[in-house]
Amino acid sequence: MEHTSNTHSTELRDGDLIFIAIPTFLFRQVAAATSSWTSHVGMILHNDAGEPMVYESAIPRSRCVSLESFIARSEDRRYAITRPKQPLTDAHRRALKRAADSRLGQWYDVGFDLDGRRQYCSKFVQTCYFEATGWRIGEELTFRQLLDANPDHGLNFWRWWFAGFIPWGRRTVSPASQLESPLMERVVDSGAAEPAEEPILKAC
Repeated sequence: MEHTSNTHSTELRDGDLIFIAIPTFLFRQVAAATSSWTSHVGMILHNDAGEPMVYESAIPRSRCVSLESFIARSEDRRYAITRPKQPLTDAHRRALKRAADSRLGQWYDVGFDLDGRRQYCSKFVQTCYFEATGWRIGEELTFRQLLDANPDHGLNFWRWWFAGFIPWGRRTVSPASQLESPLMERVVDSGAAEPAEEPILKAC
């Protein structure tokens, strides 16, 4: 997949997804379990002033934050941005905004249950996109399928996290699978090139 250079100026669009690496023990385990550097994802939507904001499901509740504050939480400020290969229509963008706004304030799901009532980051993105476009961004897997795909990671953390009983049949979706979704293309990866300078991100 072709990535843009770190010195390239990139125009942000509504519906772009932004991926970061949260440097906490839980989210490092999420990244390790999916053999990826990323552990968290948000969706970019512009506010009425034309500023790009990031909608995310975060602990304890889903919220909307500035792009800078979102990136600043990432380890070494690494981030990647993807967007749909099929361009969004104006109707899609309006529907994404409605879907994201309707989910603000919902409690975070520490059990990562795709079929549960609460939200987590990749579920937030997937449900918003499916509601607005009918597209499923990311691969839906059971915990058995997810953890069996990376046997070197081990299960001790997840046994502890789920109080001894991993919910093997529970469906989930990961940030890593959304980063690699065949429906999306990567337009920025701040860790993909040698220069230390970050890409220049511009509002649409």
